[in-house]
Amino acid sequence: MRRVALTEKELQSLPDNLALAVDGQTYPAKWNPEKPPRPFLPGDLLKPDGPWVSVRNRLRSDDLVVPIHSEATPGRSAFFLLLNLPGGRQATLAYLKKLESLPPNTEVPQIPDGTQVALLRRMLLIDETATLRLTPVTESLQIRSYREIREQDLSEFTLHRKEFLAGLAEGLELTAADESNRFDLGFLGFELHRKPDPFDRRFEARRSPVIMKTCIDCHAGPGIFGFQSMFAGHHDHPPLGEGSPEDQVTSTIERARETYTWGLLQGLWESQP
Repeated sequence: MRRVALTEKELQSLPDNLALAVDGQTYPAKWNPEKPPRPFLPGDLLKPDGPWVSVRNRLRSDDLVVPIHSEATPGRSAFFLLLNLPGGRQATLAYLKKLESLPPNTEVPQIPDGTQVALLRRMLLIDETATLRLTPVTESLQIRSYREIREQDLSEFTLHRKEFLAGLAEGLELTAADESNRFDLGFLGFELHRKPDPFDRRFEARRSPVIMKTCIDCHAGPGIFGFQSMFAGHHDHPPLGEGSPEDQVTSTIERARETYTWGLLQGLWESQP
C-alpha cells in the first residue's frame, strides 16, 4: 500500500473528469424543459455562488445528507446533494428556510415544477501519510429534473475505470435506460445490511437490477416525492438545510475513521516497513 500511495499533491492533480466532460460539450450544459428529455451536464454544480445549493441533513450531528449511500461506500466516496429551484440560488435558499420553519403536522410544500436535484459522487483515496483525501475524480452524477412533481427527467453518468485509467477522455458514460448492475445500491436496497448474494436467483426475482428503475424504490416518499428517502419518513418534515460540500467531506472521512475496516487498514499500514 505504501508503494502505490500518492502524495496529497498528486491526488489533487488527478483529472477532473466531470470538468473534462463538460468542456467536451457532448451534452448540453443546461436542462431544457421545453424539449424532449435529453441528458445534460452542468458545469456549475459546486460553484459557491451558483444556482446549485449544497444540502445537509440538519437533524444529524454529522450533517450527512445521504447516509445510506455513504454507508454503502464507507471511506471510498463522498456524496453531495445539490438542489436548484427555477428561481435560482435565492429561491432555493428560501425554500430550505421554509422547510426549517414549518410547524409540526403541517403539509410539506412540494418543490415547484422545473426544480433540479443532483447527487454527485466523488472519489476518496488514501495518500502517502495514510490520510483520506477528496480527489477531483467524479464516480457518478445522478440528475433528476422535475417537469412536474411526478413527471421527471432522469439521467446518470458513471465512471468507467478501464477507459479512465487508459486516459480515454473523462471516462464518464451515460447509463442506458436498460442497463443493469447487481452491485448497485438501488438493487441491493433494504437488503444492504444483510449482505445478500447478488447472484442468488431468488434474490434477483425480488428486485430489478435495472439501474434507472431502482431509485424510486427508496425515493417514492413520504415528503418530497422522488427526493426524500423513505428512510427519513419518521420525521415530520424533510430535515433539509443549507450545507457545504466541505462539511460533507469532513463528516464522511470522520465516520470512515471510526469503522472497524479502517482500523484493520491502519494495522496493515503500520505493519509494513
